[in-house]
Amino acid sequence: MLLSQPASQPASQPAACCADSEALAAGLLTDRFDSIALNYAAYGDDGHVVGSMRVVPDGLLGLPLEECWPLNGFRSGKRMAEMCRFAAAKEYRGTRLLLLLTKAGWQGARRLDASHVLVDVFVDDAQGTRRTYGRLGFEPLGVPCPDTRYELTTLGVVLAVECESGEGALPPNLRRFFTSPDPMISHEG
Repeated sequence: MLLSQPASQPASQPAACCADSEALAAGLLTDRFDSIALNYAAYGDDGHVVGSMRVVPDGLLGLPLEECWPLNGFRSGKRMAEMCRFAAAKEYRGTRLLLLLTKAGWQGARRLDASHVLVDVFVDDAQGTRRTYGRLGFEPLGVPCPDTRYELTTLGVVLAVECESGEGALPPNLRRFFTSPDPMISHEG
């Protein structure tokens, strides 16, 4: 498996929380953040995309998660990036793919000089995504609330981590994992 930024950035990458992630994997989900996002695609041995995510730097457009969650002063003095639109083909769910996508996104955010990385996750999370991010130092910014971008009844919450202290708080093996170059990840488009 190889994770890379596609040479011609596709219109967008799919969101794992949306109902038809297979259709979204074809790049059918687009928004105003696509032109500034770092998109990452994970390719299987057969060359097909098996997973994806993107990193959106904060700027004039704000961040995608702000469509539902106002940051209420959190932005002040911070250089933020949002990791979002994680998706994995069914046969790759529950594998190391989420961790590799997160590593690619983390390193992409650091390349953008982000001081803080944010994600939004579902509260009722059978796959343990929220717990995984908690182990990586991400903490909730507020109380769970409905994510109105999707036609779901599940509540979501924004999690954030300060990059320097986040890396420093990780156990040494995880710190090495997230900060070291990886032959499976390419940051060049």
